[in-house]
Amino acid sequence: MSYARFANDSSVYVFLSVYGEFECCACCLRHDESFYSTDAILAHLAEHKAEGHRIPDRTLERLEADREENDAFIRGGGA
Repeated sequence: MSYARFANDSSVYVFLSVYGEFECCACCLRHDESFYSTDAILAHLAEHKAEGHRIPDRTLERLEADREENDAFIRGGGA
C-alpha cells in the first residue's frame, strides 16, 4: 500500500511492501533501506522533514491509523 507518492506536495514515495517492510523508494537520504515498524518509518520521515522535504500530513495520519495492522503484518513476515 502506498502512503505517499512523488507529487507537488510530496518529496517521498513510501509504501508497505508485500515482503513485510516499509520502503522509502528512491530515498535521497539513504539507499536501499527498509523499515520494519511504523515507528521506524515515522522516524525516517521526520528526518526528511528536518531536511525540508515535503511530507503530506495525510501520510503521517494514515501511517498512525494503520499502525496496529501494519506492525502485525511486518511481524508476520509479510504475505
